[in-house]
Amino acid sequence: MPVYIAHGTADNNVSIFSDDLLVAELLRTNKKRKLKYLILNELDHGYIDSNGNSHSSFVLKDLFNWIEKGLPRQVETKSFK
Repeated sequence: MPVYIAHGTADNNVSIFSDDLLVAELLRTNKKRKLKYLILNELDHGYIDSNGNSHSSFVLKDLFNWIEKGLPRQVETKSFK
């Protein structure tokens, strides 16, 4: 089962460290797992920046791009400043 995780570093609802641990465990337990972990600097739980701008469309486009590329294993960081 492919897994796509996107998490904002300014998320006050869920600690990003929980996803860090989840990703590490998913990769450890299945060396061939198709997984993308997208870390979104300065975004909150709803992918909104400090100016109130939503970046959820970026996340959705990134998910579709990942699928189109064949679901490669990736860890990526994106900044929104």
